[in-house]
Amino acid sequence: MHDDDLARKYGGFISFQTDADPISIEKYGESEDQDFERLLNVHIQPTSKVVDLGCGAGQFTCEVVGHAGQLWGIDQEQDVITAATERANTKGLSQAHFLCGDKNDPHILAEIPNDIDVIYSRRGPNLDEALAKKLKVGSVFLQLQVAEFDGYPLREIMGRREYSPYHFHNDHDLMVHYAYLHMQPISIKSYFFDVYFRNVDHLEKFLIEIPANLTDWRMAMLPYDPHRDRAALELYARYQTTKDGVRLQRHRRVMAFRKITLQYPTQNQ
Repeated sequence: MHDDDLARKYGGFISFQTDADPISIEKYGESEDQDFERLLNVHIQPTSKVVDLGCGAGQFTCEVVGHAGQLWGIDQEQDVITAATERANTKGLSQAHFLCGDKNDPHILAEIPNDIDVIYSRRGPNLDEALAKKLKVGSVFLQLQVAEFDGYPLREIMGRREYSPYHFHNDHDLMVHYAYLHMQPISIKSYFFDVYFRNVDHLEKFLIEIPANLTDWRMAMLPYDPHRDRAALELYARYQTTKDGVRLQRHRRVMAFRKITLQYPTQNQ
């Protein structure tokens, strides 16, 4: 499948440009992408063994793999993995290996060595126990995450508010989860920025293309429905329309974790 076909099928979900993309993006100072790429450059060495968690069609992976010794990209869609493999072969990147399946699939895990230096997830899934075990002590996990409050207050206006005002937010949940995996946070930064759409129809197209923009993972999936949600979307646009277009605030978090060994005292110590 060619890139044009993948863009029509998956769009921005795997980082392809489409006509649903914002017409402009306003960031303030250093961006989350610059920070994430800086961390990759710091931690990936020419001999590093690297895993790209949620590699998509390999556009970003092929940029990274040139700095590494070997890299394994994981994604769940076969046509996407086929495209990533073809992209790497065209560029002569023999050190890139692409695997199709779930990150917990034993067949996938068997392909990945037990001395990984860097795992990264660029707007992909979180790290879990099986892959964390593949990291050497002292190795790192880097994550560029779509964070809570992304798109606020659009979710609230459209009836997708958090299920409780007292629930634990994603950052707390994630820190607890990674602590159990012996992953120590060494850097966490939040980035807020504004994106603009031509009009309410353009914003609606964006919400239809990537349903996850309205989703809280704790709740059932509730994608945008024009019959149910259009009136609420128009109310949002009434108050968020500026000279630059309809404004939507986004939130990204860039996090770095180091694999550590926890040693607790015994009764004799």
